Amino acid sequence: MLSLGVIAGLMVFNLNAIVKGVYPAYYQAILPTAFQDRAVEPAGELYGKITYGQTFVAHYRNLYRIDVMMATYGRENHLPVIFHLRRGLPEEVNQDIVTLKVQAPAIADDAYHSFVFPAIPDSQGQKFYFYFESPRSMPGDAFTFWATPDNVYLEGTRTVNHQPVPGDLCFVAYSDLGATQ
Repeated sequence: MLSLGVIAGLMVFNLNAIVKGVYPAYYQAILPTAFQDRAVEPAGELYGKITYGQTFVAHYRNLYRIDVMMATYGRENHLPVIFHLRRGLPEEVNQDIVTLKVQAPAIADDAYHSFVFPAIPDSQGQKFYFYFESPRSMPGDAFTFWATPDNVYLEGTRTVNHQPVPGDLCFVAYSDLGATQ
């Protein structure tokens, strides 16, 4: 009987160690909820009335960040980029749920730039649309986004001026499963 008690005690100890120590150390609360990582060509300069965007479906709750592969064309650009996030598709009349302005010095060449916002608790299974504008930028002083001409992300599409075009932007959308609601 003593050996069964020792075994039961060790099992409780091990379970406690797993739940309180091992699991939190290895559990990833931040998960990609949608992504397309092929970067083949620049989408084109973002200036004036031109917009570039992407639709996607979030697979998890608490969407809170979208990273987009941006480029400077190897030069110093000077004007800000505005990020917009909406629910639904471009043709639907929806208001921004997120609008962020990023100053030019914060954007690195050929690197992902993170657009972070308060977590959206009911994002799981929802369609979203993000797009960019930089109305004061001009050719030669404008950013771009890495993209692929192929439709490799099947749950969304790239847009130019809010209209679907072939291909996809290079992006990763993240959910924070550890965020409190």
